[in-house]
Amino acid sequence: MPLFLPYTTCASTSELKKMRQGLPLTIARRAIPTLLAGFGLLGGGLSHAATITVNSNLDITPADDGVCTLREAINSANGDSASGPMAGECDAGAGADDIVFDASLTGQAIRLYGSQLPTITTEMTISGPTAGDASSIVLDGDGQSRVVDINGFDVPVSLNNLTITNGRTTADDLAGSGGGLRSFNAALTLSDCVISGNSTQGVNAEGGGMYSRTANVDTSVTNCVISNNRT
Repeated sequence: MPLFLPYTTCASTSELKKMRQGLPLTIARRAIPTLLAGFGLLGGGLSHAATITVNSNLDITPADDGVCTLREAINSANGDSASGPMAGECDAGAGADDIVFDASLTGQAIRLYGSQLPTITTEMTISGPTAGDASSIVLDGDGQSRVVDINGFDVPVSLNNLTITNGRTTADDLAGSGGGLRSFNAALTLSDCVISGNSTQGVNAEGGGMYSRTANVDTSVTNCVISNNRT
């Protein structure tokens, strides 16, 4: 059964009141209770095999330009292949991967050029450069597309220290669900994040901020603010 935020249940009457008033909803040190039985903090940790360092805030994928963009890094992690042979390109992934950002990108935005980031299909962790700071990297959909998409059966995916904003979808039903972030079947963990200013516009498209649908695994949200999203 799906989790879509902000749209569905919260932990308390006070939190529901905040959502109705359009106030930020802060989720700290606990998982979101939903209709999906078993939601909670994931046990154990991810086994990391490679670290891929993003060194550019551009949203491009040309090979051999000597930079590693987030779009290229996700492709490298998914496919276990380098983005090019030149120095500065993304290293090849190897199983479970860590995608990190060069310190020079701290506080910068990555504005997408009209399409969502590549769908994440393998085990990986994406972490902004400053622990506990969601503003350390801003992923901006520019009002033209969803920002993050995940699709993998029981695949662990962790997003940390990130802001997801300005995502927008126009498709109906599941195709348009999750204006900022959509996750199908993955063991998703969000920590120290902000999901704000996203929207869905299609008929029956749910989860302006995020939509997570799983059958066998947990979705965990810790120290995140999810606010000002529209469905």
